[in-house]
Amino acid sequence: MLYKHLKKPFKEFKWRWASLTPSEGLNDPRVYLGVLRALRICEGKAASSNDVFVALKNVEDDLKGYLAQQQSLARDKDRNLLRNSQQYWSSLGLLRKTNPYIELTTFGKNVADGVITYKEFAEEVVNSLQLPNSKIESIDTRKKWIKANINLTPLKLILYILCGLNESSSDYAYLTNEELTKVVIPLSSVNASIVDYIEQLLEFRRDPNSVSTFEDFATGANDKRMSREFLLFLSFYGFVHIANPSASNLQQKFTLTQEGLNYIEGLGNDKKPELTLAQPNKVPDPDDVIKKIRPRKLVSVTHRPEQPKFRKDVLESSAGVCLISKETLKEVLRACHIVPVESLGSDDVGNGLCLREDLHILFDSGHLRIDTDGIVHLSKLASTSNSYKAFANLKVEIPEYVDKNCLAHRWKYF
Repeated sequence: MLYKHLKKPFKEFKWRWASLTPSEGLNDPRVYLGVLRALRICEGKAASSNDVFVALKNVEDDLKGYLAQQQSLARDKDRNLLRNSQQYWSSLGLLRKTNPYIELTTFGKNVADGVITYKEFAEEVVNSLQLPNSKIESIDTRKKWIKANINLTPLKLILYILCGLNESSSDYAYLTNEELTKVVIPLSSVNASIVDYIEQLLEFRRDPNSVSTFEDFATGANDKRMSREFLLFLSFYGFVHIANPSASNLQQKFTLTQEGLNYIEGLGNDKKPELTLAQPNKVPDPDDVIKKIRPRKLVSVTHRPEQPKFRKDVLESSAGVCLISKETLKEVLRACHIVPVESLGSDDVGNGLCLREDLHILFDSGHLRIDTDGIVHLSKLASTSNSYKAFANLKVEIPEYVDKNCLAHRWKYF
């Protein structure tokens, strides 16, 4: 069904991520997790205390050179990050309060302590984040959403739409922030079906004037920046990637990755929306969509000539022995970056560990962490596995070639 006229159900209707004045860089997992862990250390203290100032300043200093856009976190003792931006942590259920003292939720503590990995955190947010968000919206605003009978899980909705677009045509398997503000958000005000979103988006791409009769749903000065934060979250945590990063913020194309597809595939059939388009643009049910998409390579692989040298240097420096399991079979040993290359980690041998392949996967996914004292920490999920629970709290000797600054950086920010 194509819509011709759509109006805001009420004046305040918008997709609000956290703050009305967004700071997109705060969603970067390194900033987000670093600040969360700083808050964890400072629990029970006033937000304006010197301890909080120092903790935030340490995060700010540690991340210099690792971020495309430097973030001002500590600022000053009276006007630090928490004064205006604490909603970024409270909106996702991690921070309970900062007044009269800082208190994290149980969920927030588990994420900060690594009991829940950052990937598990991201999946929980995708699955549970709803609009209106009761953690940040006023009672009056929430009443207006309820009266209009609108309740959304926006991140999951975006992934469903991308899945449907991918099946319609791989050439159309993207979503821009312009399309989000001009098509998706307006349709969300009438609880449109997934099919309706797909048809309207395809029509918009054929004829941008097809939504000219829609009311403008992004009239506020920061509304377009706020809507983009939903796409950025999915990008930061690997559900989508930006196909044309040099384009403007409105025109960047966010496309589904294999990880995003795997998340959709992992949902039970009862949680998947029905996809049934009228001919000739028929989109089959989600299971058929997934079966057809699966053979496609949705993630690109970048050739890195430094990788063979990095592997050689790490395996030689470690004497070809897995740091944790002590495995020596070369075929299953991997050279693991401590600080990932995509996060500006180097190919220097000091940024590498020799790990058995399965332990490498656990390390990369956050299910296995190693502190600077050489203590192995497992996530709650990994600690219940018969194959890995014996490694919990194991103390290993960090090899001399390893740069402990890299280990400390990973411990704080990944």
